[in-house]
Amino acid sequence: MLLLKIVLYVGCAIPSLLFYLCTEKYQQYTSNIVLMFITVIQLLIPIFYDGAGYLADNAILTVLSVSLGAGMTFYIRDLRRCGDNQEKRQQLTAFYHVLDRWNENPTRSFNNNNNDTGEVSSNSDCTTTTTISSTKTTTFDDQKPVSLSVIQYDSRRWFLESVIYMALSVPVMSFFDGLLRVCALPPGTDTISYWHRFPPTWQTLAYHLMTGFTLHLHVGIVELIYRFFLTTRLMMMMLWTTSVTSLLRYYDDTHHFILQPSLFDQPWLAHSAYNLWSCRWHQIFRPGFKKLAYDPVRSLFPEKKANKTPSMGVWMGRIAGTMAVFLASGLLHDYILLAMIGHSAIQSYPGMLGQQTIFFLLQGVATVISSPNMPWSNFSSRILPMWLARLLTWVWIIYTAPIFVDPFLRIGLHVEAEVPLYPRSFDPHIGFLCPYGTINAQTN
Repeated sequence: MLLLKIVLYVGCAIPSLLFYLCTEKYQQYTSNIVLMFITVIQLLIPIFYDGAGYLADNAILTVLSVSLGAGMTFYIRDLRRCGDNQEKRQQLTAFYHVLDRWNENPTRSFNNNNNDTGEVSSNSDCTTTTTISSTKTTTFDDQKPVSLSVIQYDSRRWFLESVIYMALSVPVMSFFDGLLRVCALPPGTDTISYWHRFPPTWQTLAYHLMTGFTLHLHVGIVELIYRFFLTTRLMMMMLWTTSVTSLLRYYDDTHHFILQPSLFDQPWLAHSAYNLWSCRWHQIFRPGFKKLAYDPVRSLFPEKKANKTPSMGVWMGRIAGTMAVFLASGLLHDYILLAMIGHSAIQSYPGMLGQQTIFFLLQGVATVISSPNMPWSNFSSRILPMWLARLLTWVWIIYTAPIFVDPFLRIGLHVEAEVPLYPRSFDPHIGFLCPYGTINAQTN
């Protein structure tokens, strides 16, 4: 199976390598048609694999292919804008730098101004207190480069923090992964479409909430692992390298990543669907969705009237652009699901394909309704207390979450959702938390 994994990852990297050679080494000999062909191959490779690998590997490969394919698309677009200007062509950002854009969103901040005792007004959904620049803040080209003593201090501090974070992740992930290993699925999950089990019982809602939270912990731990990798690499460079330029480059990369907002910005404090999806949820795909979905759709509607007051077209453009983003997100997640299980096996799960899109369209509607940028927000006569706004948001997410989580349960992702080498010490002691009992109890 290790050999298969290597083959899958290498195969996924081949189109990117070809695109790199065509754009970095032989740009003057390569036409845009060839680049577009390579981009299509990059996007379709996960489908060609037809679910050959593990579910988790298939998901990673699909996200990588889509991200790199988006970077290729942006590069081709910029290349066409440059025309025959070779100087501008040489200055284009490499397509693979799309992977360096980590969770960047100017509306997010480290500190949230909304306090627990405040009230939710129409314009308080996404307050910015600290804007994180999308450019690196410390480079060896700066007028005032950091000193070696600062690099040494920061390197040790960041490495120690990363070790502590990884150590804390062990009991947390072991506990929640244990719940997925021990707890029995809601009845009918393996064989019956979710729509035939609707509406869900409170036990089903509890199970899906637990599972959704655990699966997203696996997304969040990627941030910790990557941070640990960067800080460890920086420590090794500090101990062994004699090149100040190389050391500053690695310091710059690590510093830039650490300054980025956390992957999830306390989503449990969300007081509206807009606040959750625009401010608190991860923003990994935000640049791509904005360029490929929101901006093109928004441009179809007129901007403002002659007196600079917002016209109906402005509101309609915002609504259409927002729904386009959620539609794109839903299609992306359905594509990931299709690539994980394979197009040959997807027919064995009736009603599952399209479920992700339905979930995200529902979230899009809720986001539009709760957006502070819509005309009805200015005429709202009632201001909800913060606790009630958060309660309603929680009710909405908990009740709609099974639409998102159920397909991943049906294909068995919860079985593979396990951090390698983490202990299973909690498994014998947490069965009482299972809404439908344990797997062993049902078997017996």
